[in-house]
Amino acid sequence: MFFLRRTLLSIILFLILTGCGYHMAGRGPMTAWGISSMSMPVFVNDTRKPDIEGAITAAFINEFVNTVRIVDNGDAVMRGVVKSYTIVPISFAGIDVIQQYRLTLVFSLKIVKEDTGQVLWEDEISRYEDYTVNILDVTATNDAELAAMKKIASNSARLAKERVLERF
Repeated sequence: MFFLRRTLLSIILFLILTGCGYHMAGRGPMTAWGISSMSMPVFVNDTRKPDIEGAITAAFINEFVNTVRIVDNGDAVMRGVVKSYTIVPISFAGIDVIQQYRLTLVFSLKIVKEDTGQVLWEDEISRYEDYTVNILDVTATNDAELAAMKKIASNSARLAKERVLERF
């Protein structure tokens, strides 16, 4: 009886642990495409806003690192282009005093299998984030813009990963 109970508990524990969704980097769902590793070169910046491509690429790497092994020369490569970086005022305090801006970023993304050149996934993502202007401190406003850009990049990376894994 003790052996039967112990075996049953072991089987239940095994089923729970294998069904939890936890996996090691590089052993995730992208292996179904024959991809165990992927390279992600710095995204191309087609905007007039300088020096944003590094932070944006880092957000995508941070999001995908638990799904696939990120290496210099992988089975596939994700190529990204920052197509648009647009800031528009959305809220005013009084006449011509901007209170809030909306930052919108548009990304073009593509995953290509290195050995065949086959496009496995391709999409364009557009996201926005609002931030507040500090009329007394330009640095604080610039920091708010940077935080909005990083949040958009992180949210876009999460959305891209979901779409890749769902093959959407």
